[in-house]
Amino acid sequence: MDISFVVSWKIRNFVSCMLDIAVIDGNILACMGLEQMLRDIMPMAEVCVFQSYEELLSSRPERFAHFFVSSAIYFEHAQFFISQPRRSIVLVHGDNYPRIAGLLTLNVCQTESGLAKSLLRLQRMGHPH
Repeated sequence: MDISFVVSWKIRNFVSCMLDIAVIDGNILACMGLEQMLRDIMPMAEVCVFQSYEELLSSRPERFAHFFVSSAIYFEHAQFFISQPRRSIVLVHGDNYPRIAGLLTLNVCQTESGLAKSLLRLQRMGHPH
């Protein structure tokens, strides 16, 4: 068997397992913390941080498997995120918010271990890719 074919096949399969994730929030410190946690939990993921919806749009948003988005940005640009319900995860502050059927959320006001467990739970739920 031609070794270049084997290497090429392995690279294609590895790249197809890559996962692009967007974190969109005006709070850069929150973005950096979530970015690091996502990288720790999903080392195969490419995590990109955006401080605005406009920044996201300039970076080919169709390539992202998931959008971790602040509630403010989510509701300001609801048409975009609602059209992608399994890809959009809204960052909420606590459990005191109106529940919307089918809306994936991540409570960012919990302990680090609680946040890690929530991220792992979301990961286990899978994604459409």
